[in-house]
Amino acid sequence: MTFTLHVDADLWRANATSVRDAINTALAEDEGTRGLVPVIKGNGYGLTKPRLAREAASLGVDAVAVGTPYEVHDVAQEFDGDILVLQPWDPRDQLATRVWEDLHARLSMRVIRTVASTDVLHRLAAEATSPVSVVLEGLTSMRRFGLAEADLDALMADTTIRHALRDGRIDIRGAALHLPMTQPSSPSLATLGDGSNRTPESASNRVREAWGWAAIWIRALAAMDSSGVPLQETAATIWVSHLDDSEIADLRTALPTVPIRLRIGTRLWLGEPTSLQAYGTVLAVNPVERGRELGYRQRRAPKDGYIVVIGGGTAHGVGMAAPAAATSIRQRAISAATGALEAVGRARSPFTWAGKHRWFAEPPHMQVSLIWLSEDDVREALAAGHRTPITGDQWACRVRHTTASFDWILGLD
Repeated sequence: MTFTLHVDADLWRANATSVRDAINTALAEDEGTRGLVPVIKGNGYGLTKPRLAREAASLGVDAVAVGTPYEVHDVAQEFDGDILVLQPWDPRDQLATRVWEDLHARLSMRVIRTVASTDVLHRLAAEATSPVSVVLEGLTSMRRFGLAEADLDALMADTTIRHALRDGRIDIRGAALHLPMTQPSSPSLATLGDGSNRTPESASNRVREAWGWAAIWIRALAAMDSSGVPLQETAATIWVSHLDDSEIADLRTALPTVPIRLRIGTRLWLGEPTSLQAYGTVLAVNPVERGRELGYRQRRAPKDGYIVVIGGGTAHGVGMAAPAAATSIRQRAISAATGALEAVGRARSPFTWAGKHRWFAEPPHMQVSLIWLSEDDVREALAAGHRTPITGDQWACRVRHTTASFDWILGLD
């Protein structure tokens, strides 16, 4: 029941290399300075986390990011640099805490924790007995995780936190910003209204928001330094997501001396879609007469035709989709039409034969899908020079790579 991903390795790797080089150019970095932080999380963008960890190492980066502490192990086996965990550390998540304790014991300072709560940082400062690396996350327009603007100054004045920094039990590795993919309408930071904004006039609101948080962070670091709290040079680093190359260049212009690290996943691993193609293997082709019941749900065939059984089901991510973010009238019309068809038991599959996406005979099974071909479909395809499907054929499949799983990945070592 084979479902495969075919990769044009040269084309795929060329994209990753170009992304790395474009970031270094936008940051005006010296050759060998590492601004890129590859994101390796979830299903490894359909390519698996260990494989992406090896590819990240070949790109020459010194740090990667993962989504959760549960993902660190797979990456750490293939990558020997720093590993930033994007999910904020919080000891109230007791199951995750067990994993964190194991990671701290085995990987020590290689794993960087994200801290997004005043209470959590205070608790870490009070309880840490050996060095822990952290980045502090600011609450951006994403409104997901993060410290409020006022919280940051208060944290830096906290006596317990200052003692932990002086003792070396907490190593601050910078500030983290997770920006939205859509431009915020107006960054809501008091710092942007204090007359000190040095961002270019043409800068986007994402850049202005990133600059505002950087200004807050630099101010907090200066306050600690003036009070005698020792900090490493890496403490000034800004770790940021979802900026394009022109925005990166604008941020560099606004922050000429601040280390900037770009966390990038989709653009890096899936930025050249023509290098990736999924295929399902045809496992059986069964003729069916009009009115004959078929499948798990015993629906009746609307006319004479064929049931094509093909590798690739829900376990592979076939037929799985996130809620549509329809914003235009056209997108809403498509969503409405698709929903109406599904309501009457019709759904177009992601599998292509003879140049067309074919219909599911019923919802996909766990590891295979049943595809409906009418006699008319077959006659039309034959007239166009195609042949009748047979077992062993490979049908191209459109997949969402962040939810896809493959039996084999061909083309990458």
